[in-house]
Amino acid sequence: MAESANIFRMESLLDQICDQYLNSRDFNGYSLYGVDEAMRGAAASLVKEDLAEVISEKDYLTPTSGRGQAEGRRRISCRT
Repeated sequence: MAESANIFRMESLLDQICDQYLNSRDFNGYSLYGVDEAMRGAAASLVKEDLAEVISEKDYLTPTSGRGQAEGRRRISCRT
């Protein structure tokens, strides 16, 4: 049961990320700041399955440019 719930969360999260990516003119990732542990687990599963990647300012000069995000926050992005 827990595995099917995680798969549902993974699909839901991936849909949200991709929808934001496809419908945003300045996609800077999908913030996981403040999400619950179950959603973080779903995000980790997406990364493990190579369906998403986690980025921070260490990876790109300004992954959150224009959004006023604090340094050190990580964001998740669709693999393209």
